[in-house]
Amino acid sequence: MQVVGPTYRINTTGQTGSEIEVTIEKRNPSEGGDDLGWTPVVSQRIDRIPAANMWGGTLRVDGGVLGTQHRVVIKEYEQFFSDPLDNRLRALSLGNKNADGGGDMDFTLDKRIVYADVLPLY
Repeated sequence: MQVVGPTYRINTTGQTGSEIEVTIEKRNPSEGGDDLGWTPVVSQRIDRIPAANMWGGTLRVDGGVLGTQHRVVIKEYEQFFSDPLDNRLRALSLGNKNADGGGDMDFTLDKRIVYADVLPLY
């Protein structure tokens, strides 16, 4: 599997380029419609090759993909800083006040999807 395209050099978290996750899903036709009944078979983050602006990796499906409808789901993620999920920590995230009113800010490292695509396998 190879994914090719532009990305950013570095973001505010220090991450150099986005992350790509590839999932192969298998369809259970008895669960209705084209968008329903998909189950992940294998999922893997693929490595970035910085000099080439591409990501690459190999996904193996035990038993292959013959006889049942499969698809590839590609998701691109970026990391970002966010407030902590814990309400007790969130109150402190705007600064741990010290005697002079200053203080460190507390953030959580999180990620969000910035691109997704689905490719059918026949």
